[in-house]
Amino acid sequence: MVIDLLCLALIALVVWTCARKGIFIVILHVLSYVIAGVLAKISAPELAKYIYDAFLHQRMLNKLATVLPSGSVGGGVNEVIDAVVQGLPEKVRPIADFLKLIPTESAKNELSGVLTVSQIEGQYVAPIVTKVATFITMVLLFIVISVILRLVSAWINAALFEKREGGALYTANKVGGGLLGLVKGAIPVAFIGVILILAAPVINNEFLLSQVNGSYLCRFLANLLV
Repeated sequence: MVIDLLCLALIALVVWTCARKGIFIVILHVLSYVIAGVLAKISAPELAKYIYDAFLHQRMLNKLATVLPSGSVGGGVNEVIDAVVQGLPEKVRPIADFLKLIPTESAKNELSGVLTVSQIEGQYVAPIVTKVATFITMVLLFIVISVILRLVSAWINAALFEKREGGALYTANKVGGGLLGLVKGAIPVAFIGVILILAAPVINNEFLLSQVNGSYLCRFLANLLV
């Protein structure tokens, strides 16, 4: 019973919040996140490549030239790569492998000759730095674009509805927001219900078990997911 009351309170809070905002602004906010994500994903790689070429390329070459005064390296390149990979922390190695930052065996077989500073920068340094820059750029672009679109959405919503209180469009907007809030509130409650149903026997707390087993709303919504 307690769990159902908490679930009802959560759903009611989401319904009230969405009804107060209206369905129009809620949909615009969702669209702003989708558009921001798509634009960030499309734009980030090219922007990161530009940033690297314009600001980091020469710095990386200068750094490599300092590390390799001869201007090239050969002979034990594969051994150096293997040593670097083995020296990575255990938690970092799978991530580097997943991101394909570790050269494959076929790639290492191509390193039998001498590698110049320019080749090292182009084949290894540039891809790694560019991937990191792409990720950071994508996050920053998403934040900036989503904030701008949310501000535009708020302005459009205010222009359409704030000065028309009591009209049919205004009422439909609020009612639609409440209905959408009902769905938005039910989704997290359903996931919480699944977690509680699975966790209660493991925790084996008598009070929690009785509340979960005696729940109606929470179990009903959870059953819709499984």
